[in-house]
Amino acid sequence: MRSCLGPAAQVEACYAKLRVLSQKAYDSPIASLQTLIKSTSAAINIAIEADCDDSIRASVQSTIASYCQSLGFNVDPKGKTRLVCKLDLSPIVMEGSPYCYTSVSLSLSVIEDKAESFSYAYEKRLAALSQSDADRKALNEGLSKVLEALKEAGN
Repeated sequence: MRSCLGPAAQVEACYAKLRVLSQKAYDSPIASLQTLIKSTSAAINIAIEADCDDSIRASVQSTIASYCQSLGFNVDPKGKTRLVCKLDLSPIVMEGSPYCYTSVSLSLSVIEDKAESFSYAYEKRLAALSQSDADRKALNEGLSKVLEALKEAGN
């Protein structure tokens, strides 16, 4: 949705130049476009489903919910649009290595009326000096990639 503001911002810049050059008032088209985007996104109820370990489920759900709400969407467990996030963190033991590893596997889907409108998948192995640090890095990486994927879906 945000990508449509790019051309509108260019039009707004032209209107600003016209106002300066002609010394006349012109209505801004970008304000009405932003109002339309806000009212449209406010009408969309999103249910967030986090398929992950219970120890990180609340963190994953709140991160996604905060981002969706910052875009103007309503987060509602009974929402027609479902955002499904599967996040798996798995320790990897490598004998003889001074590092500890955790793999992060992420899949994200936006589903409406049983049809998937957007999907994203990501996998990576992260290293650290302790297993807890590797797990923390993997969780941060996973949440970061969730937000990047949601931004990509909005463009």
